[in-house]
Amino acid sequence: MKKAITKATTLLALLAMSFCLVAQNDMQMFKSAVDAANKGKQDLLEVLKSGRDINLGVSAEQLQGATAGEPIAYQMLDFNATLEMSRVKNLSSIVKTDEPAKMFVPYMNNGKVVTVIEVAQRGEGWIVSGLGGAIITKQVNEVMAASGSKKIMIYEVPNLRAMVYTTGSGNDEMYYTNYLGGSLRQAVGKETLFNQLQADAKKFQDEFGDMVKEQRLVR
Repeated sequence: MKKAITKATTLLALLAMSFCLVAQNDMQMFKSAVDAANKGKQDLLEVLKSGRDINLGVSAEQLQGATAGEPIAYQMLDFNATLEMSRVKNLSSIVKTDEPAKMFVPYMNNGKVVTVIEVAQRGEGWIVSGLGGAIITKQVNEVMAASGSKKIMIYEVPNLRAMVYTTGSGNDEMYYTNYLGGSLRQAVGKETLFNQLQADAKKFQDEFGDMVKEQRLVR
């Protein structure tokens, strides 16, 4: 499990680095996630046209002609629920309800995602919270190609640092993750995934549960 956690932690660290260019809009609020993302797109275009030596995996030309696709919700799971995954019907049923809403809005050009803009809900509005996620962009393209769907959700399993992409809903959820060392280009079976998450969650709880209670770990 430690190898899996290390690999996933590294991935999320790289993801955080991909969003280092957060828009400085004085936290400008927008009515919708897409409205906020469109402002983020303009901010990113300015960066790309500035001539700064930054590789975000997208060119100004690609982004200029791109349009917003279906927003991708990014949700945190309830860790306590992952200890009993055998009782869980689908991931959407164990989302933490006290986490602020966050989405990645994909920008499409010629049928492919060229970049994503991260937006977050604040009260009744939305703000830009990140620009140019090369890792998420690559992974979303892989999941879209594998599933044939442009409606995707992303779930993070706290403590395990696992990221799971899903398509469909309810009993029709399909799961894509590289947490198990597999490929995002092929769906993983529900039983296989849930059993692994439960086993690793219990191992984490056994090893670090006391530290979590003492708040020496984040979750």
